[in-house]
Amino acid sequence: MVMTEETLHLGDRRVRRSAHASTDATQTTIYLGVCDVHNVPVRESKLGLYPHLAPKHSRVLCFIGGSDQEHEILGEKLIAVDTTLDCDSQCRAARGRFCSCGCGGINHGDHWTRQYMLDHRELFEAEVARYRVAQEKLELKREATKRDKFENWMAAHAEELNWFMNAENLRSGFLRSMRAQLSEMKPLSEGQLRVVNTIRQEEAEGRARWQVEERRNAEREERQQAAQAARRPGQGDQSLLSVGVYRLGEDIYVLTGNMVYKSWKKRMRISGQDEQRPEDARLYAKKWVRTPGLRVADTDREMYGRLEYASGVIFKIAPEDRMPLEDAAAWTQQFSQCVVCGKHIEVKASLDRGMGPVCAGYFA
Repeated sequence: MVMTEETLHLGDRRVRRSAHASTDATQTTIYLGVCDVHNVPVRESKLGLYPHLAPKHSRVLCFIGGSDQEHEILGEKLIAVDTTLDCDSQCRAARGRFCSCGCGGINHGDHWTRQYMLDHRELFEAEVARYRVAQEKLELKREATKRDKFENWMAAHAEELNWFMNAENLRSGFLRSMRAQLSEMKPLSEGQLRVVNTIRQEEAEGRARWQVEERRNAEREERQQAAQAARRPGQGDQSLLSVGVYRLGEDIYVLTGNMVYKSWKKRMRISGQDEQRPEDARLYAKKWVRTPGLRVADTDREMYGRLEYASGVIFKIAPEDRMPLEDAAAWTQQFSQCVVCGKHIEVKASLDRGMGPVCAGYFA
């Protein structure tokens, strides 16, 4: 075959040790396209054009529906492959842009011409029906293939995806969009899957921390309930306590109020009327701590001890732990040191009373 501007060389194929089959194709001015409106292939010959100058794509007139509905669609240029095969109905009803039968492209797709529709109306309609059935089968096959590939992909990544596919509420907008994508049978990309795994790991770590915290809270609640059950009546309730001297076992504590407490007491003493106790009027405890060897200034006597702040003891003291005035006075007379303020007592009247007049008010 002599190569010309209208001829395309498609390649050579070796069929025997010393033989090659050469395949050539002839360019044409015939264009084939598919009308999306009527869902039917359409063919048209462009007369007056040089085949080697004709563009690959051209507008093709769709004649389906009559002259009042004619419109143009985009068609592809037909390439006729020279072959010795006989031309049959597969060629005449074909719609691809390559012709490989013996007609050289003359009969390729001619069932989709206006003249064929006018001359063979019933055959044309039958061809259209077969074409549409074939398209439906092809679409179903594509959907089945797509579904099978998606199901295989989902099975391979089940552990990574089931945790958020079955979740009722997703706080992450990204995960919601990924679940919507999977509902359309669209697999995730490698990057999307990597982000999903990162979120999954963070969620698992968060749940583990939450479970540890919940267990700690439950244990703390149990300890608090046990401590509450072991408390004596009124223990830890400051509304039932007042300033004074209290004894817990062998330890002696002095309860005094903060500045808000003292101001509240002073207002009631001046006005002579009861006033609701402010919420920030609090009591705190001081413990008597022995201080052997600490001498009183300008005397040869040793102090028994001093008062030191005792953190948390206020919640262990109950009203029944309050010392009577007689016991406190006996303690003061024994050590010549006021059990309330810790000062050394030398005045005989205060020593006989057991403490000074101000500290005696703690027992009023």
